[in-house]
Amino acid sequence: MVTGGKKVLLCIAVAILTVAAFPVRANTATLYAHTPLPLPVIGMTASARAGFAIQEDRSLWAWGANYGGVLGNGTRKTSPAPVFVMDEVVFVASRESHAAAIRSDNSLWMWGRNNDGRLGDGTTTDRLSPTWIMDDVAYVALGSQHSLAIRTDGTLWVWGCNRAGQLGNGQQSWLPNPTPAQIMTDVQSVSAGVVHSMAVRTNGNLYTFGGNETGKLGQGAWGWGANHTPRRVLTNVVAVSAGDTHSLAIRNNGNLYAFGRNRHGAFGNGATSGALSPIRVMGNVQAVSAGAGFSFILRNCGTLYTTGDNVTGQLGDGTTTQRTRPVRLMENVQAISAGGGFGMALRENGTLYAWGNNRNARLGDGTETQRNEPVRIFYIAAHMPPEIIAPAEGSVL
Repeated sequence: MVTGGKKVLLCIAVAILTVAAFPVRANTATLYAHTPLPLPVIGMTASARAGFAIQEDRSLWAWGANYGGVLGNGTRKTSPAPVFVMDEVVFVASRESHAAAIRSDNSLWMWGRNNDGRLGDGTTTDRLSPTWIMDDVAYVALGSQHSLAIRTDGTLWVWGCNRAGQLGNGQQSWLPNPTPAQIMTDVQSVSAGVVHSMAVRTNGNLYTFGGNETGKLGQGAWGWGANHTPRRVLTNVVAVSAGDTHSLAIRNNGNLYAFGRNRHGAFGNGATSGALSPIRVMGNVQAVSAGAGFSFILRNCGTLYTTGDNVTGQLGDGTTTQRTRPVRLMENVQAISAGGGFGMALRENGTLYAWGNNRNARLGDGTETQRNEPVRIFYIAAHMPPEIIAPAEGSVL
């Protein structure tokens, strides 16, 4: 993951990308005529009901349900196959019904649902195509109805819904916040959950703010109280991921910590009891992605493990059985993303895989068939048949 030329480990990882100049742009991205090609994938993210991938030529593609225009192709029509969104993209993010992309010139573009100002364009009007928001952006993270962006100078900017204080500006309101506002400096990593946020400063201090009904802020208590300003909960942190009801953090020694709800075994510690403060789960962890009651854990050897809720096959282990300890799923993985009851993994050779809930064709394999094991995607436009792989042997940690 590269943000502003520095490699950091974040919940939605992408390959190292070279920042290059880009021509002067208008306020809305031009949708050029592209044809999907079987090129290696260099970045991706799984949303609630859709998927996104960046090909080697920096073209961005999307598929699945198109609620609010989240696919960014100028329509609201669901697409079972990848559709072109925009070019010169080096990073993409999405969670539910809005999405964001950073182009090679560090400009931020957003599209989708906007009733609470989550796009940050100063309005509450939905955008069906990418719209320019601001320049000098290094990283962006999206919650269900709010957005966070780190600019190249390390400042953190927030906008959108603030009903649980997830903007961290000291306030709590149902009113839209459609204009980006700065709340912190010296920030290197962020993650946004449904109604909570996590921010890591350059000194490794982790701050959390927003909704805390399950203890997912890790502040030693639970409840909706005064969590409207960032509060430090952990030190020496390099990467974080905010799930729906739990949170994950990796320290600089590779140790993984979890806090919040653990009802389905999302912590991967063999238990189902939650934690109000961060507890250590395992070591040798490189990246994590927290979903709704389940987690993906990428260890330093490039091996992907999954744990937690599995009702729609989102753990990819060939079953729908809940797991309280991580199951080894794939090798040679460089990036992971947990979506709405499904998951995606990018392997080191640039091939992209997805598994789990496939309602609205969110897996991108051209069907709506649930996949309990990983299937290779994003090659369907080249008429290549999906390749299903079995989970790795020696499954449980």
